[in-house]
Amino acid sequence: MRKAIMQLGFVALLLVASAGVARAQDATPVATAPFAASAQPARHRKLFVNLSFLPMSLGEFKSSYGGMPTTLDAAFAPGGSLVVGYEVVRGLSIGIAPQVLFNVKPKEDPITTNPAASREYDAMVRIAYAYSLVDTIAVYGEVLPGFSLVQPKTGDIAKGPVVALGAGVIVDLTDRCFVNLGGGKQWGLQTRTDTSRITMDGVEVVRKVTTDVKFSYWRVALGVGYRF
Repeated sequence: MRKAIMQLGFVALLLVASAGVARAQDATPVATAPFAASAQPARHRKLFVNLSFLPMSLGEFKSSYGGMPTTLDAAFAPGGSLVVGYEVVRGLSIGIAPQVLFNVKPKEDPITTNPAASREYDAMVRIAYAYSLVDTIAVYGEVLPGFSLVQPKTGDIAKGPVVALGAGVIVDLTDRCFVNLGGGKQWGLQTRTDTSRITMDGVEVVRKVTTDVKFSYWRVALGVGYRF
């Protein structure tokens, strides 16, 4: 599965780059057109939305149940993200990037070979810089800090900071529509607090135990966007 995802990403990158080169060639002005000199430049659009498919793989799950730290391989976790951004200066954009991941769980754990899957909700801020190689192709780098909730099928929610780093390529299909392909790494610092009550000598005692429930992944982002 992981090999297939990497092959799919490579093929998609080739297709994206080919589409951008073809459009760049199509966009070359024709010098013989009598009205070419008076043509107005395309409007630079700053507000954009981007919807991406996020296959998360090669991940790790770190926990500390009972005070015993454990690191396990994480299962493949498909997900999606929605970015709403604004270019504050040429190339530099900021925005929000909420995302959701499914099948968040270790591949195996000491108790069962098929642990129940959780769902992860990440509220993230996106800061990115894009550098144009040609009129229709740009490369970008991004950082996405945020806050994460991991909702298990049963039990308490784990929560904590999350951060992702990434880089990729953007190809304009029109002056409004574009596609993107990127990759990077995401780290989660989630913890869960379990509360228990016991009665000792007629007195109720409340105990709270904090447990690490940390997921990290290599991420791929394959998306399509629109500028306003």
